[in-house]
Amino acid sequence: MKFKTLLFVFFTLLFASNIVLAAEYEVSVSISPKQFSTAPYGIASFDITIKNLGEMDDTYDITVDGIPEEWYSLSQESIDLKAGTSETVYLFITPYYFERKSFTGEVSAVGQSSDSDTFTLNIVPDREIRVSLPKTITSCLCEEDEVTLVVKNLGTQYSEDVVLSLSGDAVDIVELELMGFTLDPEETKEIPLNILSTCDEEERSYSLEVEAKSMTSYAKSTASSTINKIKCYDFEAYYPEEVKACAGIPTTFEIEVQNTGIKEDTYEIEIENLNFSEIITLAPDESRIINVSAKQDEYGTYDIEFVVKSTFFEKTGTIKFIAERCYGVDLEVDEPEIWIKPGTGRLTKPRVTNTGTRRDKFTVTSDVNWSLIKPSRLDLEANETKNVYVYYSPEFGATGTFETVLMVESENSMDKETVTINVEEEVPPVEETTTTTVPEIPEVTIPEAPSIPTGVIPKILKNKLVLSIIIGFMFALVILGVIYSFVMRG
Repeated sequence: MKFKTLLFVFFTLLFASNIVLAAEYEVSVSISPKQFSTAPYGIASFDITIKNLGEMDDTYDITVDGIPEEWYSLSQESIDLKAGTSETVYLFITPYYFERKSFTGEVSAVGQSSDSDTFTLNIVPDREIRVSLPKTITSCLCEEDEVTLVVKNLGTQYSEDVVLSLSGDAVDIVELELMGFTLDPEETKEIPLNILSTCDEEERSYSLEVEAKSMTSYAKSTASSTINKIKCYDFEAYYPEEVKACAGIPTTFEIEVQNTGIKEDTYEIEIENLNFSEIITLAPDESRIINVSAKQDEYGTYDIEFVVKSTFFEKTGTIKFIAERCYGVDLEVDEPEIWIKPGTGRLTKPRVTNTGTRRDKFTVTSDVNWSLIKPSRLDLEANETKNVYVYYSPEFGATGTFETVLMVESENSMDKETVTINVEEEVPPVEETTTTTVPEIPEVTIPEAPSIPTGVIPKILKNKLVLSIIIGFMFALVILGVIYSFVMRG
């Protein structure tokens, strides 16, 4: 209980001492005018009245807050006042050109006691320019764009010689067509700001600050913008990594192009080694399938390189084209050279083998019309072999050596062989002679016939009638001789 009583007495004495102190030290501060307007670099002045309302003399420090320190000056920064006296301190302000047009200031007198008062400083430019451009600019990679920079002379009396300057990391991707010019009072100028394509860059944002500054006055202005470079043009190409085909047979494969950008674009698909080219136009998200036909006559693996070009960039690809032996035929003749007598024929038996890996249909033909082939059409599975029968019978009058061609072919393969046919010359038939056996005739002495002159006998022999008479006569003489012989013996 005693402790509480002591605390009460202590705080009562402390409160009483403060009342006494307040009576001894007290000050008041007032500023006039409460509001002042001036142009940049003009002069604004305020009267600060400080009164010592206390019973004791005091010293006061004068401070100013809310106004840039380099703008103002005080006639006195500290004053001594006797009790009950007052004094005026003068505040001078020269405002620079500033984006803010109004400032609230506070003046204070600080001694054993303190007080403060506030004032308003309005900056009213008599020469002013303003620059403006969009806060955010979106531009496509690989495409140039243009926005408008606007500069206006807000003054009503003076012309301004304006110079523009750029800063920020966007300075490498923008160009101003005009960097300096003169603006008459209240004149506005629109200046193209070109945004470069930057096709070799990735998507990103750039900061840009433009300052317009008058060379004839304090007037200046700045504007900031963010430039977003995005992918408006892009595409994807889809294609098979490997295509298997039959050698010698045209094979079709597909290349698909999809526009993955946000703008319509044109694409050219080129395959140089196939002499192939096609141009298509695709809207955003649209795709198109391109059919390409390729053929390789030789077996093996080939690289087919292609390129897809858009308006601004291109992509390449490689397709492995494997040419397999799907179709093939082998013709084997049993007799590459034959001999035939006139008026006869000769049968041969060639063999046809499907050397491919797929079933195929074949036709067998000869280049001579005096041949007959059975069967002339074959349907063979892979690696299957069959005989055909080729019968040659030369036409009448055909003699000598003939180089004939026997050929087997399908839509996909062919083979041929040469058959040499020797046709012998025709020999005339030989007449048969009849031999008559004559009985032995006894020797008869015949009187010598009279001689015939030389040269007569050949002529006589050439005459068939005479020759027949002579022969008949001689034959009669022989018979008479035989009869005579028998008679004499009997």
